[in-house]
Amino acid sequence: MSDIKTGSAVGGVGGVKYGKGVSAEANISEAKESDFKAKLEAAAESKDDSQLREVAREFEAYFLGIMLKQMRKTVIDGGLIEKSEARKHFESMLDDEYAKNISSGEGIGIASAIYEAMKRAYE
Repeated sequence: MSDIKTGSAVGGVGGVKYGKGVSAEANISEAKESDFKAKLEAAAESKDDSQLREVAREFEAYFLGIMLKQMRKTVIDGGLIEKSEARKHFESMLDDEYAKNISSGEGIGIASAIYEAMKRAYE
């Protein structure tokens, strides 16, 4: 169990500290990270396979959500609909839903790899 660090990051993913100008997205990211950590620790303590699978699936969805949002940033803005705050929020929520749908079922394989690694680590 000592091989896996579930929360070494301070204020964000990968140990990145956020300064005074913390965005709402960074706050959400931090909340999701602490939520993931709590669920992972609960699954490890209870040694519940289905709970551990669910945590791995949630992490995969979180990862895919970040990936989709970064991919969206590469798209050149232009077209019929102008970029507004409402559109940004809608696209963010849409990316999250896409990520959940992609990770449900078999997903892209990250969840199963995490599950197997966690299962070995916590046995």
